Amino acid sequence: MHSHLDTLTRDLTGFESFQAMLDTHPSYRPSILSRYGRREVDLADAYDAAQAARGDSRRAYRGATPEPPAELPRGDAKASVLLGGVPAHSGLYAEWLRVIHAINGISAAEGDGQVIGSPDSSYNQADGAWVEEYPEYRVILRYTEWGHAANTGTVQAKTDNAEYRLRKAVEEVQG
Repeated sequence: MHSHLDTLTRDLTGFESFQAMLDTHPSYRPSILSRYGRREVDLADAYDAAQAARGDSRRAYRGATPEPPAELPRGDAKASVLLGGVPAHSGLYAEWLRVIHAINGISAAEGDGQVIGSPDSSYNQADGAWVEEYPEYRVILRYTEWGHAANTGTVQAKTDNAEYRLRKAVEEVQG
């Protein structure tokens, strides 16, 4: 009945099936951090809907929504997109990194070879953010330690071509 949800549940949680996740101890609710992607949002939404249909008040914990930093360096940026991140060295696939990979895929598909490669320079800002400068992009990483609710990555486009690809990549990643 729930084969797609069973697959998502096995891929994203420690449960063997969607039903097993629903039938846990009455005080348990799963942490499904929706900022990591569409699949997590789908699973959290399905869990919430199934529990509501059963008359159960439990809902998935989705984590805190990060607040954007007070100020982002824009300089020469034509577009700036704040994206979800994950702790450094966690092995998880951050939304900002998925966007960079999507930009590289778009560049490869269009055959012009204008991918985001190695940064020209990188540095720490006074507020502790890590900044990587590329010819057409800037990537700003904030709060990379485990458990920090405001962990984010910002991708900025410096050229019209980069802005087009950034918008296309964000649409691809976020659906």
